[in-house]
Amino acid sequence: MGLAERRAIKDFRDNVFPKLKSALDAAAGFEVNLEVDWENLAQDGIAETDYNLLLERGYFKPVIEAFKSITIDDLGREALREGLKKVSIGYARSPGEWSFKGGELKFDYDLNYDNEDWMYRKTNLQQVLEKGL
Repeated sequence: MGLAERRAIKDFRDNVFPKLKSALDAAAGFEVNLEVDWENLAQDGIAETDYNLLLERGYFKPVIEAFKSITIDDLGREALREGLKKVSIGYARSPGEWSFKGGELKFDYDLNYDNEDWMYRKTNLQQVLEKGL
């Protein structure tokens, strides 16, 4: 990770991430144990783009929207609260990998893939969660 990527990640963590973490917690209905692999999210060569928007749409918006869809009723809110222990977000060398095992939602994604289609990732995350809850 070069200097440009480190700067982009720092800007995101300082200025955008706190709002997204609050939105994630609000969507879940509780404070989510969130682990982010910041070192690997800073992929070489994309810091020149709108990194904040890429990270938001690539990783955080799909999870937030999946939580909102699950928690539309008391049954979903209770299932998520009881079943979700941790969310891990990281980088994958593929369009996307997600799993939900032992209470941990793992979501890895490569920002080099279509970042506009965050709804696809949201739908897959929601399905994986709903199967495991």
